[in-house]
Amino acid sequence: MTQILEVKARARSRFFTKQERERLGLFLFSSLGRFLVESLLKVSDFHQTKRYLVTSEKLRRRCSLPESYSANTVVSYLRKAKGQKKKITERLGELDVTPSKRTKLTSQCSKLCEDECSDLAGDIMYLAAKFIPQKTVAQDLLEEGNVHAALARTEDWRNTLKTEDCFRVSLGNI
Repeated sequence: MTQILEVKARARSRFFTKQERERLGLFLFSSLGRFLVESLLKVSDFHQTKRYLVTSEKLRRRCSLPESYSANTVVSYLRKAKGQKKKITERLGELDVTPSKRTKLTSQCSKLCEDECSDLAGDIMYLAAKFIPQKTVAQDLLEEGNVHAALARTEDWRNTLKTEDCFRVSLGNI
């Protein structure tokens, strides 16, 4: 294990070219059944790119129904060059992950990792709680006519936003 840490530290340094660092990173993490993936969602005030860990279990789930990722889609999902497709499919074979011949289900969020989607949803909920005027929304719902439904919908919405705030606070303490 110490050898792996030493190689990782050396890979971060400038002794290797970018391609060699990528190859080493792919080798180190894929041998453990994990891949390190750079975020697609960039934040301008971060100096370093955010990275997420994709495990073989997550890849296995993506390669099964309903999504049925193909080898090309897996390479794209791992944000690697197309030239590394053969090497990646070999590693996936060692990890018992078998991509299908054709991707069946995709969406705008298909290229995002689960953790990346969770971060995105949390940020959207935070912005909604902070900037959507709750009083104005409640008044607009009341103007629709059904007072009981408007009150119930407003209360559900406020509870959801409170739950999200509590969730964010508890994650911040980890």
